[in-house]
Amino acid sequence: MNPRRLTLLVATGLVVTGCGATANALGTPTHVTSTHVASGPDTLTLAHPTAAPAGTPAPAATPASPPPKPQVVVVADQGNVSGATFEVALLSSAGEVLASTQVPKDAQWTIGTGPNAAYWVTGGKLQRLDEHGAVATLATVPRTEAGRVVLSPDGSQWAYATTSHDARSVITNRLYRGGIGQPARLIAERTADPNHPNADTPGPWQYYLLSWTAQGLLIERQPVGGCGCGTPFDMQMSAAYSAFIDPATRNATPLGTSASCPMSGIGADGTLACFHVSSTGASDSLRLINGAQTTHRYQLSGKTAGGDATFNGSTLAYATVPSTAGGCGAPDWRPQATLHLMDAQTGDARSLGRAGLAPVAWLSDGSILATLSVVRTGSTTSSVVVVDPATGGLRTVFDRSFEVVGLA
Repeated sequence: MNPRRLTLLVATGLVVTGCGATANALGTPTHVTSTHVASGPDTLTLAHPTAAPAGTPAPAATPASPPPKPQVVVVADQGNVSGATFEVALLSSAGEVLASTQVPKDAQWTIGTGPNAAYWVTGGKLQRLDEHGAVATLATVPRTEAGRVVLSPDGSQWAYATTSHDARSVITNRLYRGGIGQPARLIAERTADPNHPNADTPGPWQYYLLSWTAQGLLIERQPVGGCGCGTPFDMQMSAAYSAFIDPATRNATPLGTSASCPMSGIGADGTLACFHVSSTGASDSLRLINGAQTTHRYQLSGKTAGGDATFNGSTLAYATVPSTAGGCGAPDWRPQATLHLMDAQTGDARSLGRAGLAPVAWLSDGSILATLSVVRTGSTTSSVVVVDPATGGLRTVFDRSFEVVGLA
């Protein structure tokens, strides 16, 4: 089981200071700017329209830009795998179910996304569901494959990880790349010896692939065994050993994360966000790292846990929950989440929308794909929503408690 798939979802009490920021009564950071308002007549003058001379054709109207095409969202019924299969579906960001299929239980932690499709591994086969509802087998992979498969930006290649154990509990971890009409090729291989751990890995570990970007394969070296046990942001908080691996040169570039500041999210330019965890278990700062160097550090209240960061240029969406939320046997922490927007250059931040919102990704029209978790009749239910970043208004995309795997 790959615990990263358990919960990558996302309260008041947040205080961010830095670059001149002060906290308002809600606990979210804001900049105070003095504004001088001039007295006297309005400076804006409305001109009266002038009729065009006779015989002069009226200027042609500029055609309106077409609205952005709805994007494809992959969701999976990860919370309902008690039977032999579970459901994977493709949605449009406008709320239309494009395609769905039942997937064998052994594929539970392998669901990934590619251009307009969902991918998974079952029985040693890499399979794809496209937006037309067709399921195809693309390749045979080793039975030791573990975790999700990621697709290259153009969808023509894929990468996956394998994990095997020997009699001495030494783990051999490998990364492979394959593609349409291409045999699988080894990208990386490292052992995890719990008796002789390396400085850039936890003790027993395995590769976990997050995505394939222009910078390369984004990977974590993730601890083997255990789970988040309901703690806020769960196994996201284990992303201490992260790197880009170039699939062509096989070179790895560490990203500057650590056990005290694991990776929460990363932008298109390689800037990542991490929430530094204090000795109390709360987040005392949000840090931005680029090229393994911290570029910005914004202080937090130390009373919340932060996670689920996602970038849209220099704007960062993330969520917080009280640091006391969650834990084994505790109520679900997700309905306590608060969504925040921050200007990553200045530290200005504000809370947005209602409680229970956790960001997943930014859509091409500038809105935020998110999950909304609420408590009904004593249990938590979730839905997929789109959030207007200007008003906090919500539009429901999917009202079933499926996990959002990502955009396809």
